[in-house]
Amino acid sequence: MNDLRLLVIQARIGNLDAFGALVRRFQNMAVGYAFSLLGDFHLAEDVAQEAFIEAHDKLGQLREPAAFAGWFRRVVYKHCDRQRRGTSLPTAPLESNALTVADTASTPEEAIQHGETAHQVQLAIDLLPKAQQTAVVLYYMGDLNQQQIAAFLAVPVATVRYRLQAARKRLKEELLTMLEENLTDQRPSRDEAFVSRVIEGVKSLGWGRDRECTFAGALEAALAATDTPYPYRTLMGSTGLAFRTRWYQGDGGPGWCASSPVGEFPPHIEAAARAIGRSLSVENMLGQAQPNLHRLIPQIVSSIDAGRPVLAYEPKFNLDVIYGYDDNGEKLYLKDYFSGDKPLVLSIDELGPFFIFLGPAETPLTPGDALHQGLSIAVEHWNREPAHVCPGPQANGNGKQGHYWYGHAAFDRWINDLGRVDELDAEARNLLFFVSWWTFDCLLVDLRLPI
Repeated sequence: MNDLRLLVIQARIGNLDAFGALVRRFQNMAVGYAFSLLGDFHLAEDVAQEAFIEAHDKLGQLREPAAFAGWFRRVVYKHCDRQRRGTSLPTAPLESNALTVADTASTPEEAIQHGETAHQVQLAIDLLPKAQQTAVVLYYMGDLNQQQIAAFLAVPVATVRYRLQAARKRLKEELLTMLEENLTDQRPSRDEAFVSRVIEGVKSLGWGRDRECTFAGALEAALAATDTPYPYRTLMGSTGLAFRTRWYQGDGGPGWCASSPVGEFPPHIEAAARAIGRSLSVENMLGQAQPNLHRLIPQIVSSIDAGRPVLAYEPKFNLDVIYGYDDNGEKLYLKDYFSGDKPLVLSIDELGPFFIFLGPAETPLTPGDALHQGLSIAVEHWNREPAHVCPGPQANGNGKQGHYWYGHAAFDRWINDLGRVDELDAEARNLLFFVSWWTFDCLLVDLRLPI
């Protein structure tokens, strides 16, 4: 995973390995830049760590993944500026030592020769103008070439070259050698300690947590990889799913379906498409004896190459996000509700026969219109007539057909089923418990979301 754009896209949708790779790639740069602004190694590491954690949380705001370096520089600078404004930097010992040495030295160079190494480095850097300080630290500590420094600072390469040449002329060879050796030794890439601290500070990357509706959760994760991210609560509100009340009941006997609270029903998919301003093209082959999934591989590959992850059922019929592929699409990388930070690697034949493809960005609904749409769907479904369906492979109930009940009728049927629990055998009770728990958990979590 060396392509920067792919790393950022994968980190956006919760690939912890991809985010770790970003930290490894930019840790020297971040700490070096922070040190050039703050003048303290330990403080620079702390500030860079905070900047990485914020960058992780706000990756969805980065419109062009390939522009990560310049965007991240601004995040680091903001944290350094906050540090300088909010607290006094712990530089008193350095200043005290510098003054003591300076009292007995006739030149700054003499003061450097008599100081301890860390103080010597700081004093040597202080001989340089600020712009040259930054260029030198990024070159030796940041481990960057001139082109990378120019991209990071958003200045011409010729400017970086001039600053480095001017710094070398200003510092004597002995000082320059000492500076180079010390800054190189201070690189956080010398071990894994810095990366480990950053990863430990990042909240769980699993998108399943507190996102009980896997349709909205998967859609949020997929959109995070695009230039038009939408938070889960907005998707839940604009589709009416935050207020969903649905209960599947088999005809003529016990039979329930865990699809009762799911979101990937046509009205909600259509509402989501309008709200986000993207077509959501559904390939639904549920019920087909031998669905031809291989015909979708070119479309999956094309969509991912265009920066649009694909929603798909995993083997247990929960919606996942396909965010990458290998072997021309024969091997697919997925983000899963249940697997947390660990990505799934599956073949196309291992997936369930249900896919949703994101189209290019168009004009979305205004926030007011999206909220109006969600409330209208909620009111309509509260009084909706039951829908007769064959439950399909993700339902249970011995293959019985049944109905989806909505609104107050759904609650009435649900309560009635729970009241008959003593009449059920062990298998039916276990199924009713599972479906009840899942439906209740969805209502408890999602109905309490701030819309």
